[in-house]
Amino acid sequence: MIINIKGLRAMTLLGVYPHERKEKREVLIDLAIEYDASAAMQSDTMEDALDYALIEQEVINSVRDQRYELLEALTKHIADVVMHFDVVQAVTVQVHKPGALVHAPGVSFTYAARR
Repeated sequence: MIINIKGLRAMTLLGVYPHERKEKREVLIDLAIEYDASAAMQSDTMEDALDYALIEQEVINSVRDQRYELLEALTKHIADVVMHFDVVQAVTVQVHKPGALVHAPGVSFTYAARR
């Protein structure tokens, strides 16, 4: 079972070029989080569910004060943050870097992790 978080906005310092290293930029994050939601579907209680609001905050807080040169490193870091939650069986992370290219709206990188 998979729960999706789409378009999570976070600010971080990302890039290799000098003009990219001057100030934080917004990145967009998509998460597909696999976990066993059977108990939550039956009980309809938060105690049995994945706390995706907590995951949102953990991801935002974890990248806010970090510095990344590569989109690949940022994406792997986010996957590691999500995998720290015991109930998560797997995650696919896609990070979008808007404005990275002249002739396209942006570039993205996707990484998947599994227990």
